[in-house]
Amino acid sequence: MKCLTLRTLAVLFSVTLPLAVDASAQSTRVPPIAPAKVAVVYSSVFADQKLGISKFMAVQKTIQQEFKQTQDELVKLGNQLDALEKELRSTPQGSADQGAVGDKAEQFDRLKREFGFRSSEANTAFGKRFDQLMKPVSDEVSKALQEFAKKNSIDIVIDASKTGGVYVFSNAVDVTSQFVAYFNAQPASK
Repeated sequence: MKCLTLRTLAVLFSVTLPLAVDASAQSTRVPPIAPAKVAVVYSSVFADQKLGISKFMAVQKTIQQEFKQTQDELVKLGNQLDALEKELRSTPQGSADQGAVGDKAEQFDRLKREFGFRSSEANTAFGKRFDQLMKPVSDEVSKALQEFAKKNSIDIVIDASKTGGVYVFSNAVDVTSQFVAYFNAQPASK
């Protein structure tokens, strides 16, 4: 039987250990991650009067026109409330005509309840109508943003208006104005 010398063992160990380590490393190696092209949009710009998407402004204008009468009525009612409140505050306590003051206070309370009810009713109607008109436009914008990203080989689009934790280090990734121009240039859909 041959006895292995310490020197022979050291040489053998130095040759076989790297091979064993390399083989085990190859079996657990993670494939490289492909780089992704990332872009940022600020959807809050979409509704901007000067820089935004024209269809958003059209919806806003339509809603303003539809609710102008309601808004005017609420403003008038609010002005009446303000005038009554001012009158009640300016009336000194213990004045001779407490009956008239009581009537004005009742009138104020009635108008305040009516204002609250009508405001709530108008807000509900406004919200429903806004959703009804804006959903198709929002869906169209979403679809166009996907097409825009595909056309420009963008893998990830981050809406910085909705994610407070996004920090943009280069304006080169902000494609908001390019997308708005792309969307506004598209033919009107049915």
